[in-house]
Amino acid sequence: MASTPKGVMNELTRAIGRDFSATSREFHANLISATPGNTGRARAGWQHTYREQLFKSPTFQIERNNVPYIGVLDTGTSSQAPRGIVMPAVNKTRNLK
Repeated sequence: MASTPKGVMNELTRAIGRDFSATSREFHANLISATPGNTGRARAGWQHTYREQLFKSPTFQIERNNVPYIGVLDTGTSSQAPRGIVMPAVNKTRNLK
């Protein structure tokens, strides 16, 4: 247990980073599972980046998918994902139904 203000801030920063990292990994997994998988290209297209930096804000780009038709899939055009991809993944990550 840290006893100095700097030590407490270091511990707090690490704890927040672990929580955020775990949540972003869960969201990434939920995006993949919500993405239709006829060929697997759209599922494989999700890119997840997160880098924790002590004493600085974390650097992250939560998700990106460069598959040209991912936007169309997210509008619910696939019978495999009639409610889209992103919002169902967000709701699942937030434990909403």
